[in-house]
Amino acid sequence: MIVVSDTSALANLAIVDHLWLLESIYQTIIIPDVVARELAAASNPIIPAILQAGWIQPQPLTNSELANQLQQERGLDAGEANAIALALELQADAAKYQRPPLQQKPDVRHHKT
Repeated sequence: MIVVSDTSALANLAIVDHLWLLESIYQTIIIPDVVARELAAASNPIIPAILQAGWIQPQPLTNSELANQLQQERGLDAGEANAIALALELQADAAKYQRPPLQQKPDVRHHKT
């Protein structure tokens, strides 16, 4: 099974000491290089330690155009956009990303004018 994650899903589970849940379910999580850099730069010392887990594997994204398009058109941050682009590139079975509720953009397709 191919699973790709962004920063927030990993960081939030690490902070509450439940990162083991992802390993027990998926065995391996792939993260784009951008996510690896975000994790490494985090101020909470628990978060950079995530990169030491052998089951979390950074991988470069080859289709940066899609990630850029997702950032510009959908307002995603670099980690989210790169995780989605890498998941599509690898034909992943699952993508784990999380946006805080206040940052979620409304789905305008279902709004009546």
